Amino acid sequence: MDHQDSQWGLLAQWIEESNRIVFFGGAGVSTESGIPDFRGAKGFYHQDREIPLEQVLSIDFFTVHPQAYWEWFAQENAREGVAPNAAHRFVAGLERAGKLSAVVTQNIDGLHQQAGSRRVLELHGNWSRLTCTGCGERFTLDDVDDARSGEVPHCPTCASVLRPDIVFYGEMLDNDVIEGAVQAISEADLLIVAGTSLVVYPAAGLIDYYAGERLVLMNATPTPYDSRADLIIREPVGQVFQERQHAPDVALADQPDVTAFLQDLARDVERQVAGIDHAAHEAQVGGDQLLGIVHDEDTPHVQTHAVALLAIPQVEGGMLGNIE
Repeated sequence: MDHQDSQWGLLAQWIEESNRIVFFGGAGVSTESGIPDFRGAKGFYHQDREIPLEQVLSIDFFTVHPQAYWEWFAQENAREGVAPNAAHRFVAGLERAGKLSAVVTQNIDGLHQQAGSRRVLELHGNWSRLTCTGCGERFTLDDVDDARSGEVPHCPTCASVLRPDIVFYGEMLDNDVIEGAVQAISEADLLIVAGTSLVVYPAAGLIDYYAGERLVLMNATPTPYDSRADLIIREPVGQVFQERQHAPDVALADQPDVTAFLQDLARDVERQVAGIDHAAHEAQVGGDQLLGIVHDEDTPHVQTHAVALLAIPQVEGGMLGNIE
């Protein structure tokens, strides 16, 4: 069994055993949907721009020069093929199955809702919602004709400038959203943190409220929280949640029964374990004590033990990180 298979098996086991999962996502969750992240090699902050994006997304700059934001938004909104990917669909499927209690996201793209998620806590807001800077009336992009044109949209009621319902640099996060995220994370029995470098605060600090023993970090590069993780996965988030046994573009969450598919995945891992076991006997290689657990016909949880044991050497960081 290779590194990725062992990680898949352990993650599948934990998901199947959990009923209060929280999915905490960052920009890396949406990169496979065609939206760049911010700090990656091809991210927004590395783009050659006349005005740095950090400045465009600051409230002080927006107040004086709203045109810069709306030009950037029109460019990004015009990207073709942007849609929820396998990660968004899988998470929505977990919610439908009653296993996921909340999505906590740093993204402003609304792709989780498009995939069907309902319990979404948006730490940084949502760029598809608009608020009037004058009268405070709220709109959606579809309510305002020129909101996607690159020109500054104005309120249909009072003609004041409209702003996106996002948290600009220099603004405070919504207290109700923060409280909801803290409660969900503190009550979670499995916390999956995906596509975020965990360097932006106060969002990153929410991880500190997790008191469980199953912290999964899914990010292409190391994070400050790697030493606390119980499982680290470096593969792209959407790829991890994509079905491998059928058509390559079908997500796990698209299956009628998420739990049943996870069981299929576990059986696939078990078959690989059995193959390793058979090869070990053929070659008369050592390790009989470990494989003896797999052979114990009186053990009712052979599948669980086999997956967990073979996953341990591949786990980075956390309580299992130093086991060879």
